[in-house]
Amino acid sequence: MKKKVALLIIDMQRDFCAPTGALFVPGAVEDCQRLSKWILDNKDEIDHISCSLDAHHINDIAHPSYWKNKEGKNPAPFTQIKSVDVENGTWFAIRPQWALHYLKELENQGEYVHIVWPEHCLIASENFSMDEMVFDSLKTWSRGGKTIKFINKGECTESEHFGIFESQVPIPNIPSTQYNLPLQKKLEEHDVIYIAGQARNFCVANSLKQLINKAPELGKKIIILDDCTSNVPGFDGIDDGIWETAKSLGVRFSTTT
Repeated sequence: MKKKVALLIIDMQRDFCAPTGALFVPGAVEDCQRLSKWILDNKDEIDHISCSLDAHHINDIAHPSYWKNKEGKNPAPFTQIKSVDVENGTWFAIRPQWALHYLKELENQGEYVHIVWPEHCLIASENFSMDEMVFDSLKTWSRGGKTIKFINKGECTESEHFGIFESQVPIPNIPSTQYNLPLQKKLEEHDVIYIAGQARNFCVANSLKQLINKAPELGKKIIILDDCTSNVPGFDGIDDGIWETAKSLGVRFSTTT
């Protein structure tokens, strides 16, 4: 009997995948080329495709304009902010009480320090859109009678949203920040789950972590397309623990060839 195959594409958007993008990931152009070809070569074998879209407002907790120092200046991109920086007055937030709580929650998780990124994937901007090559392959696949599931993540301005399933600090009264159980259930219907996208050490790693934390039995179904994902430079090793856990649960790593 034919295996049911799902493909999860994470944030293959112009701001990450185009050399002119605000957060261009080196290697992403080639990743998109390989993924596009793989989708076209296997279009009759792929039963379901879900795509996440990083979706931000300008005044986002992970953007410079959310923060100011004593001189009223915004932090430079890639500045790291800790709870002590708010407590000692180094940085002031739009919502200071929440920001301090948020930073402490991140620190309690012990994995990621809060990073201020360049403004990226602004909703309705040109660079919010998907990489053109990947999108063209998706259109061809969809014309076979199938529908792509698009999932916006990051619209809540008060919590970073790396993983596709939930934000880094879910907020009780904001559903978009909470765990996406319907997506998990949809993936559970399939025998094989391929994962590709950007960036490997942030959004891809966190998506995988969130899924296998909730449903570790899915590990044996998951295949990472390792030649369709690349790292944000300068953060080597930040995701090592996630990948080690994934391997122990049976997650496999392959390439499009």
